[in-house]
Amino acid sequence: MRNIEFISAGAGSGKTTSLTQRLKDFLENQGVQPEGIIATTFTRLAATELRERVRQALLKAGRNDLANSMGLAAINTVNGVCGQLLKRFAFEAGLSPEQRVLDEPEAKQLFGEALDTVIDATPDRVRTLNQLARRLGHEDGGKPLWRRYVIELVSAARANDCNDSQLVQFSQLSREELLSFFRKPTDRDLDQELLQQIEGALETIDTAADTTKATRDYLLLLKQTKRSLTSGQLSWDQWVKMSKTSPGAKSRAAAEGVQLVAEDFEVHPRLHQDLNEYIDLVFQLAEISLETYQTTKRQQGLLDFVDQELLLFRLLESPTIQAVLEDELQLLMVDEFQDTSPIQLALFLRLAKLADHVVWVGDVKQAIYGFRGSDPALMQRVLSAVLSGGGQTGILEKSWRSRPALVHYCNAIFSHAFQNTVPAKQVCLEPARKEQVDEPAIVRWSLSGNIDNQLAALASGIRNLLVERYQVIDKETGEPRNVRPGDIAVLCRSNDRLKVLAQACAVQGLDVSYTRPGLLATPECTLAIACLRRVSDRNDSLATAEIRMLAMGESVPEWLPERLNYVADEASECIWGEDGTNDILTSLADVRTHLRNLTPSESLAEALQRGKVRETVNRWGPTRQRVRSRHANLDALQGLAEQYESHCKIRSEAANVSGLILWLKMLEKEGEDWQATRQDDDVLTLVTYHGAKGLEWPVVIAFDQDYPIKTRLWGVSVRGSAEDVDILEPLAHRVLRFWPYPFGKQAKDIPVVERIQAAESGQQAEFEALEEEKRLQYVTFTRARDLLILPVKDERRAQVPSTLGVEWVYPHDNCLLLPDGASLPARQVSIEPLEDRQALADIYQPLWMHTDLQTGVLLSRSVTASAMEPRFDATIGEIVELGERLPLTGKVEDIARLGTAIHNSIAADTNAGESLTLDRVDEILVEWGVRDAIAPESAIEASRRLRRAICDRYQVVSWLVEYPVSYVTELGQEMTGFIDLLVETPEGWLIIDHKSSPARRSEWQGIALGYSGQLALYEQAISELTFKPVLGCWIHFAITGGLVEVRT
Repeated sequence: MRNIEFISAGAGSGKTTSLTQRLKDFLENQGVQPEGIIATTFTRLAATELRERVRQALLKAGRNDLANSMGLAAINTVNGVCGQLLKRFAFEAGLSPEQRVLDEPEAKQLFGEALDTVIDATPDRVRTLNQLARRLGHEDGGKPLWRRYVIELVSAARANDCNDSQLVQFSQLSREELLSFFRKPTDRDLDQELLQQIEGALETIDTAADTTKATRDYLLLLKQTKRSLTSGQLSWDQWVKMSKTSPGAKSRAAAEGVQLVAEDFEVHPRLHQDLNEYIDLVFQLAEISLETYQTTKRQQGLLDFVDQELLLFRLLESPTIQAVLEDELQLLMVDEFQDTSPIQLALFLRLAKLADHVVWVGDVKQAIYGFRGSDPALMQRVLSAVLSGGGQTGILEKSWRSRPALVHYCNAIFSHAFQNTVPAKQVCLEPARKEQVDEPAIVRWSLSGNIDNQLAALASGIRNLLVERYQVIDKETGEPRNVRPGDIAVLCRSNDRLKVLAQACAVQGLDVSYTRPGLLATPECTLAIACLRRVSDRNDSLATAEIRMLAMGESVPEWLPERLNYVADEASECIWGEDGTNDILTSLADVRTHLRNLTPSESLAEALQRGKVRETVNRWGPTRQRVRSRHANLDALQGLAEQYESHCKIRSEAANVSGLILWLKMLEKEGEDWQATRQDDDVLTLVTYHGAKGLEWPVVIAFDQDYPIKTRLWGVSVRGSAEDVDILEPLAHRVLRFWPYPFGKQAKDIPVVERIQAAESGQQAEFEALEEEKRLQYVTFTRARDLLILPVKDERRAQVPSTLGVEWVYPHDNCLLLPDGASLPARQVSIEPLEDRQALADIYQPLWMHTDLQTGVLLSRSVTASAMEPRFDATIGEIVELGERLPLTGKVEDIARLGTAIHNSIAADTNAGESLTLDRVDEILVEWGVRDAIAPESAIEASRRLRRAICDRYQVVSWLVEYPVSYVTELGQEMTGFIDLLVETPEGWLIIDHKSSPARRSEWQGIALGYSGQLALYEQAISELTFKPVLGCWIHFAITGGLVEVRT
């Protein structure tokens, strides 16, 4: 492997420019011909850019002959190159030259269909899996997780070239290895022993003598456990909980027997049986679904990307193919080498044996896609074997991205963090830029309060940054200028965090862009699809109603009478809405006459134009930025229509409008209908740490610094041989493992878990997680060109210093000293939420079309109180703690159903708790399917403690539950709704809205303010209709025990 050169390309080191220069040099000076080149890039766009850059460089050097032949070079993505070679050697591979290749979304959909086919054919297996998943705590929002594990196993098996017989072996090995950490199962009947001890404790504990809350909660837990135990549904996390929970001091002796029996959960025969059966069934389902998937593709003549890689990998075993390529292949160049999957790595090694020159370009410090199937450990071992076998290393030594202060900062941090895994010369870069401004390069934002307060402060800090006109260096001109919203990116750990951060930014008047599903639920796409449906089906009355409401602003009372009259008029010969009185509906009807001559994407384009969708969107407003986003979403919808046509072509299916509509609904159901993102100067970017890779911004804000590190000890993982990797067979001795964690949310003080974590497997998983976290932080810190902002609440809880092994990460007292004594321009700022929004128009005004557009929102005639937006002037008043969080006895599959059940229980309590019986509450819980989630005693307590709190503060005249309200607002809209609880006092009214959110107490205020618009409308209606004042509006957190006053 002496022909291999690995080029270490650190973040911002000019990798693309270097690749262009190296490729030009091979062509111009080393005799390499374009047709002798194979070069792979991560995306098609990168491949096109590289080819064009090399072409332009050759033209500039006067090598027109080489430049004109660049079309012969195989510069493409990995799968693009595989496709080219498979087409060339189709006969040898036993394939048709015309390959029909599924892209990743298409392959995901087809595998999902194959898995569904297997599931439908084996209902008993699925029923067993669901029961096991429930006992093992493998549910998320009530949905079993085993389907996810099946998909992960299949993906890992294919990426590591594992066959069916190996999956059987891996299943047995997974079970044997996991259960080897458990003590041997006992012959005792632990279920019966636990039941007897529970019954004894219930009889022994004297509630008159022990009135502590701990004992009351413990008794509830005993009753719930007894109920689950007798029904055979007691989960293993409940066993663990019973072994660690005790009542108050006076009753602990009575609970000792329960704890002693529960502590033996590890030797329970059913736990061993559950783990054995669960692992085996998941592997079985993976094996069968993979075979079904492969069969489906063969029958339809389809390949996916992994098929291409595996076929070429095996084709390269042929001496004939080897001889051909060895004679032709002069240069193999691989970009983003650190992100290759195991099968891709093996493929590159086989090609490398046949090439004259091999260049791998990448950065081991940016290998952060382990969760997608790449294996940084395998890649590192292959690189070590190549270099020890005579391969060469090159290093791009300069950073062209970041200002010097940031380069020195990252050098100092990461040379220490990677000291045991990466040579310092591959970490430290020399800054190519010069310092041009006196602004700080590293800023610590000190935050306080709960997460809602921190997010609000973060948004305020961004506004301050814009108002203060922080100076960044324009990448195009090289000159300082004021920072713009589009220069700023906030990096978070998860998509869920991005969502709540976007809401906090919206409150501060900041327009944001981030990747999220929900395209088809947006009003603009709802209108567009309604127009398309109307074109497709003239009898689609729902589409007609949606068009009239969204495009024309008509409320239901305005169009419904007309619809009813049309239905009643049996003699009518025209279609509803096509009588010539409605221009939009008439115009859409015209499209129907030539629909058969249009493709689905053309039909959608016609529907958008004839339905005047873009004109309507312009009228909606309410801001120009929002209008731009709406148009971008319509463009994304048009792109999906074109994608659907490609889907039909690959699957040899007829493409039509009805099929497009069904396909879009499928995308929406699976959460794959991604909204458009914008990269405008006036839009702030929100992105996950992983999503930021390969990108850069003048200002980067790295949020979530206290995020805990998670290992991949549990779930699906792949292990390699403990010995040195075979450079010729890197996939040899690879083992798939599935270890399901059996104890749900119980994680601490579990002996068997501690043994597993202390074992070699656990230590290796912890080491790999720590190393990946270091690489993730490297990617995060090196995205910034001019300013890196580190928001931190409590430096002691932040994971970054301990992860990276440095204690000086954060600036203090407006100074940051490096270990070598160098001082960097830095600042520490305390950030608090701003109460008043400031318009950003005077800070930066983007260009906009000069048209007279109506920017007002079309109001419907009716409105529901629950749809009201939060009020920006709302504040929090008194906060009353009603008691401890209600104990939930099992996994809550649907929090909305639980909330409805508790809500109905409170509504049934008409006499301060006296008339509400256990039997009645039990009926309500059973009716809503949540009896296993909460005990009837807890639901009663939710009502009683609320009423006690109200009676302690007010003289109550009457309790009015589910009180209906009908009211005409100042804008002339008819408001209807129901107040959960309206309390009458001699002085006025109390409005109380129940919420089932299990959020922490620190989150109460933010959630309560989210309902301020609804409460304000109720307050206005009640005060005007009754001529009595509203004394207070409250949000009642029934589960977590809180009453929060919202002042509007």
